[in-house]
Amino acid sequence: MRQYRGVAGGALALLTLAVGPAASATNYGIYLGACRQPDAPYYRGPSKPSKPSCAVMRNCPDWEVSEYRNKSQVFPSAMRRYASDVQAFNEQAAEFVRCMTED
Repeated sequence: MRQYRGVAGGALALLTLAVGPAASATNYGIYLGACRQPDAPYYRGPSKPSKPSCAVMRNCPDWEVSEYRNKSQVFPSAMRRYASDVQAFNEQAAEFVRCMTED
């Protein structure tokens, strides 16, 4: 089970447990009255590339070096996209908590 740091994530989990089946689920999250519970992001990008084994002896063919460089360039942008998704989730979770605690 994932654990989320911060007040918003903890409050979100507590609210989810407290409300239980009274909430209606949709493809876009759970709605509690007028408040929408955000869906947590998941990483769907490539894994961090490992250096080719031939790099130890420094006898890699050009195609293998090129493939490693390409993968090395794609990974950071995928991580930045995921970090942006996490930031958006944190903002949505904070809004959800504000919405749920309004009088």
